[in-house]
Amino acid sequence: MGLGLAVLATPGAALCWLSLCAPWWWLGEVSRSLSLHGALWLLLPLACCWRRPWWAIVLVLTIGIGAWPWLLTLTQPRLPIAGPDAISIRAATCNLCRANPSRAAAVAEVLNHDADVVALIEAHTSDRALINDYARATDARWPHQLWSTPNDGNDLALLSRLPLCDTQVLNEPDLYSLVATVTAANGSRFTAVVVHTFSPKGAANAALQTRQLQRLAKLTAALPGPVVVLGDFNLAVGSLRWDDFLHAAHLARSADGEPATWPAGLGDAGIGIDHVLGRGLGVDGTAAFAVIGSDHRGVLARILLSR
Repeated sequence: MGLGLAVLATPGAALCWLSLCAPWWWLGEVSRSLSLHGALWLLLPLACCWRRPWWAIVLVLTIGIGAWPWLLTLTQPRLPIAGPDAISIRAATCNLCRANPSRAAAVAEVLNHDADVVALIEAHTSDRALINDYARATDARWPHQLWSTPNDGNDLALLSRLPLCDTQVLNEPDLYSLVATVTAANGSRFTAVVVHTFSPKGAANAALQTRQLQRLAKLTAALPGPVVVLGDFNLAVGSLRWDDFLHAAHLARSADGEPATWPAGLGDAGIGIDHVLGRGLGVDGTAAFAVIGSDHRGVLARILLSR
């Protein structure tokens, strides 16, 4: 029975204990993003060891280690709930997946949600034709578009029903991003930032992601007025670097949290690495949606601007 419990507990315990290495090792950072899953997994062997108090003590300690980073997220800043007279703008962000075998269906699925502002991650130049064909078949919903320089299927796109101005395209190793000022119907403005940071798989990518987050934070903190940052951060809210990023970027999380977006196959049991963050406005109503052929789920949210 003891050996069986050990085998059952090993995957969850490994994630929890490896998460302690996050400050020094990229694998510890990845484990920390999954440590809550490890802690929940350990509830099963904990329920089986009521006759083994020492096992129970070790498991409770391990569960605490895995859950602690996620309990700390409860203290992270949240955007205030906007008043009833706020202007509501629907936003969507989705990583289409560079190797998506069903691009046309995936693009249509994202656009069918009829958002006013749409961020596409891992887009491709061929997607422009798909989007224009979709618009001709329905209506010219997104006349304002901003695309990054072609980069082998790792492009970014910002589609908008609302006018865009003061646009910037950053297509550099230490930051892939689009920046544009969006003007609402009543003349109110906010800056939209679309971002894609590297996945921290491997020491080199983890170091590059850290530099990307640092530069993104400086860019965002320097922007005047209301700001929305959306895209694939490859970073969970329980990450060691998440608090530092929010503070340096002067951003806050959605009022109602973030849905799980990766891996798509796990649905709500996954982790949230695609986010909609803001400053000087409200973001709520966040919800995930499936995208055919992608390993990410998309995110829908409401951006709320004061009149």
